[in-house]
Amino acid sequence: MKDLIKVANELQKVMDFEEGGPPVDGTEKELNKWVEEAVDEIDYEIDKFTDDTTRILIDMQLWRGPALDEDEDEDDPEVEVVEEVEEVEDNLVDQIKAAGQMKDLKIICKDLDEFKPIRGYLTKYKTVKELREVMLEMLKEEKEEKPEPKAKAEKVVEKKKEPEQKEEKTLVVKKETKQKGLTDHSKSNKAVVYLAWKDGEKDLEKLHKKVNESVKLGTIKSWITQWKTEKNLPAVAKE
Repeated sequence: MKDLIKVANELQKVMDFEEGGPPVDGTEKELNKWVEEAVDEIDYEIDKFTDDTTRILIDMQLWRGPALDEDEDEDDPEVEVVEEVEEVEDNLVDQIKAAGQMKDLKIICKDLDEFKPIRGYLTKYKTVKELREVMLEMLKEEKEEKPEPKAKAEKVVEKKKEPEQKEEKTLVVKKETKQKGLTDHSKSNKAVVYLAWKDGEKDLEKLHKKVNESVKLGTIKSWITQWKTEKNLPAVAKE
């Protein structure tokens, strides 16, 4: 109740409602209802609140603004550095699958930069299954979009030739090496959806069919929400 009163008073102070101030002397139910109605009037580009109030609204699943950039708690154990990247990714997948509660998944999202694009939207996910599927899909897409190391140019062993012939052979080798280093984005579901969406396709069902329904509609909708604010863009968008 104390936190609720604190939040209500700050909402009143920041938004300066002329009528219907917070019923701080009323019941918890009445105050909670007032806070819910006040939050609906927030202009997230103008109204600014303290981190404590923002954190409480996030816990109440009422906050719809940007996520807090919180530093890691001093009491958190240090993350063990693992040299093999694939091993780290496998362990992370196991952690996500093993998480049984929303708070466990939210902790992972807040601790790891891989999930930074959805930190401000965590309150819209209502079930563990829904949030888990989005997180696993993000890891999968990130892995698909990592460019493969460029192939080393093979040394050309050749006999003595005329200068013009040697120069032509060198140009061909350089061209082939450059082509081998290109990343094929056509295999990325996110890249396929992004390119179609960028070309003007807004129908979720049609975008869903573009990837043979291999990605959930909820995931595609989440991507588009983030792309509208230039977040979580696929690698193909930067080319």
